[in-house]
Parts: sequence; C-alpha cells; structure tokens
Amino acid sequence: MTAPKLYLLTNDDDIHTLSDKLERAFDTGVVSLLQIRRQQTAHVFDLITLYQETEMLISLADKYDIPTVINENLELASHFNTGLHLSGTMSVRVAREILGDGVHVGRSCHGDVALFREAKKQGASYGAMERCLAR
Repeated sequence: MTAPKLYLLTNDDDIHTLSDKLERAFDTGVVSLLQIRRQQTAHVFDLITLYQETEMLISLADKYDIPTVINENLELASHFNTGLHLSGTMSVRVAREILGDGVHVGRSCHGDVALFREAKKQGASYGAMERCLAR
C-alpha cells in the first residue's frame, strides 16, 4: 500500500522554526504540495523580508521536489514562477492565464461542491474542501 500524500500549509512561526518544522515534514516523503500562507506575518514584513522568506521556503521545498503555491498573492506567485491558492474572488481562469499550465492553481471551496466544479471547469489543479482536525 502506498502512503498517503499530504498537502501542508505554513503557519506564522518565525522563519527558522518554520523551516526546521518543514524540513522534518519533508523528510517523511509524504508531502506532495506546500501552501505558503503567512497570514499574520505577511502584514508585518516589509516587502524585502516577505520576498526573502518566500524565496527561502520555496528553495527548501524545491530541494525535496515539492511544488509550492502562494496563498492569495498573484504578484508573488508570478515573480517566483510558482502556483497560487485562491480563497477570495479572483478567477481561477485569470490566474491560470497569467501563471500558465506549469504550476498548480487551486481554490478554497469551503465544502461547496458547485464551487469545486466551477473551479475545475476554470482550470484549477485542485479544490480544497474543508480542513480536517484530528484529536
């Protein structure tokens, strides 16, 4: 039996703590996609720090051949030639036209099957339905 694959989302830990955690997770061999989602820290950083930390996380994922998607920042995704995860109103079709077919473009679907189908029709690589919490 093949081990399940895992789609990881980053948190707002400081970059060194986060990098250590990601490296341990990547070493397991089950991570298949990384979403860079620095919700709180992205508003605190200056642009230089945001770009440096994003580059650091992408480089770490690249070392393990793990594709990345950037949360909700088309400019950053385009700059780093990486994928994009959408949860707002931006069209998957528009993101796909800008980023091309060589990267993942996904959408949060919030458990809505109709939204998932529409995202797939527009060219989404995946749809995130809901988070799973384990106890």
